[in-house]
Amino acid sequence: MVVKKLESCIKGIEISLSEEDIIVRSSDPLNILSSAVLNGGLAKSKYIINHYVPKDYDHQMPEELLLQTAKKNGLDETCIGLMTAVKMENVIVENFDSEDFKICVIVTAGTTNSIQAGQYITDEKNKHGTINIILITNVHLNLPAIVNISQVITEAKTLALLNLDIRSQYGGYATGTTTDSIIIACQERGPKIKYAGTATMIGSKISNLIEIAVKKAIIKRESKKPDRDIIFRLEERGIEISDLIETAMELYIPHPGVETKEKARIALEKSLNKFLKDPNVAILLMAAYRMQEDGERGLIPMISKENFAKDPVYIVADEILGMAISNYIAGTRGIFEFYRFDSQKPGILKKKGVFIDDIIGGLLAGVSSLMYSDGV
Repeated sequence: MVVKKLESCIKGIEISLSEEDIIVRSSDPLNILSSAVLNGGLAKSKYIINHYVPKDYDHQMPEELLLQTAKKNGLDETCIGLMTAVKMENVIVENFDSEDFKICVIVTAGTTNSIQAGQYITDEKNKHGTINIILITNVHLNLPAIVNISQVITEAKTLALLNLDIRSQYGGYATGTTTDSIIIACQERGPKIKYAGTATMIGSKISNLIEIAVKKAIIKRESKKPDRDIIFRLEERGIEISDLIETAMELYIPHPGVETKEKARIALEKSLNKFLKDPNVAILLMAAYRMQEDGERGLIPMISKENFAKDPVYIVADEILGMAISNYIAGTRGIFEFYRFDSQKPGILKKKGVFIDDIIGGLLAGVSSLMYSDGV
């Protein structure tokens, strides 16, 4: 078993990485508050472990598994233990070292189990994907300060998810996953700190470190960069290229150059892939999605979310966006084709919201118009 040492700026703290485990060893017992599987709550220990389990792990006896893993690594029964299906090689460690305090943050992150706080789980979509956060500091924190830090960690983690546009598996933006865990561990060597919220120096620095570490961990494991292609952003919102093609095909009419459905599908896919690489098309699509989400949350001026859901006739901004994207792609011909898509609402357009049916309709109208006029 190959073991690698990870950087720690805190004296007396050693961090090791192997294929299955990240282990923190402290020369002195740490004061710990955690939501850990093993020995969660308030505790004192010299040891913390984050253990990798395969995606098919049955989760029947997690505490026993972690205790056995701890003992196998020479750790005692007080060890604080987490588990994750994220491979250990994807860990991110961030350090902050100053004369006033030192902080070490260790993060593993997977978001396939993402959810928005308050959403009701109606089915078992994904059981895997966890954001595990371990924070260690040299300062002496009282209990209220530790609770402050737990709030700061949660807020910063959610900010990282929002800034990466991570989507909940049940729709909308994600605020975390269903199995996130945190560990806050402090020595008693440094200065005593009574408050550690976002208005404090230590709270502010923790916020920055957590956001950076969570974003890096998600990007490292899932390649979800903030500027990822619009194709991926649509897929994350439940729209595949195949859905777009089949929707356009519902209004297909044989035409010179696209005499068969097979030729039409090939032409549509080629054109869609071309224009979905265009930043201006991506901007218009994302603008519509932002407006859809704002409308659903009641954030559009002078329109309540209840009224927005009814798609009142005086809202025409959705059609304006639809016409804008069809015009950008195919000019006047695209706008005329948009009227056809807007009136008939083929395929997925029937199921989409106020802004989404029109922006997707406009996209399809543009590429469909080119297919007919140019025989793309």
